[in-house]
Amino acid sequence: MMLPNPLDYVRHSLINYRWAIGLIPEYAPGDILYKRFEHILWFKPQNKYNFYADCFITSYFGEPLIFFENWESKRGTGIISYVSAADVCRHAEDIEPYVHTALEGSTHFSYPYLFEYEGGLYMIPENFQSGELAVYRADGSPDRWEKAAVILPNYRGIDPVIVNHGDLWWLFVSPYSSLHRNVEQQLEIWYAEDPLGTWTPHPMNPILYDTPIARNGGKPFVHEGVLYRLTQDCSRTYGGKLAIMRIDTLTREEFSESIVSILPGYAPYAKAFHTFSYSGDMAVIDGNAAEYSLRMPLYYVKYMMNIFRKK
Repeated sequence: MMLPNPLDYVRHSLINYRWAIGLIPEYAPGDILYKRFEHILWFKPQNKYNFYADCFITSYFGEPLIFFENWESKRGTGIISYVSAADVCRHAEDIEPYVHTALEGSTHFSYPYLFEYEGGLYMIPENFQSGELAVYRADGSPDRWEKAAVILPNYRGIDPVIVNHGDLWWLFVSPYSSLHRNVEQQLEIWYAEDPLGTWTPHPMNPILYDTPIARNGGKPFVHEGVLYRLTQDCSRTYGGKLAIMRIDTLTREEFSESIVSILPGYAPYAKAFHTFSYSGDMAVIDGNAAEYSLRMPLYYVKYMMNIFRKK
């Protein structure tokens, strides 16, 4: 077995991942499969040690709103924020005054995956430090959310996705592991008749991948009757590229998927691309412009201390 190179850890700890979010104001169904995007409005925090990532867009409240992870280096944890697409179009260069808080707590929140059910808007964020997988319901406003159900107690899930397909609801999630690479190479599937009810594990769990492409990377979509799942290709670096997976078989007993394409990032945030979501004729992506900084080890220490403190 090849031992890891200690210099790789040193280099990794010095990288400042300057994640930003890009709004694509002109999107047509299936574009993610067939075309490279040309017109992207990027927005990010002013402080270069903070970042925006894990973006999802919805028009549930009557106008397109973008929900995302808002990570502040001094705080050492993420919260869920949102901004209107209209404000991004007008103020992309100075967006912070128009960013609002949606969901926060004493533990780290990220990946605010959104889905609709029985007329309501729900969010299942990544919050593995809490030790449970919980679903939140919007209480009439994008900045008011209440916990609707704990669907998997005593479960530390990474980047969960819930999608309705066929006659069932399906949950795709990577189980948390202290060995980071295991997260990107393992997927678990659960199914339920009611997304707020009882979930049953798929008999094939855990689904293992030879390369780190298991972890979800945005909103699944159906195009021409085919269901596609978005994943992160972490072969070279965390969230380095976005992989599009075609779901070939999805039943209570069987599951299979195959890679359709692997997409690189977009300049000037082309170092990584790990989230895609769309709503109507708009879509959002994220990316980063990694750079080295001697201050980054301090922020990594703070982040890890927050993780272990909440275990």
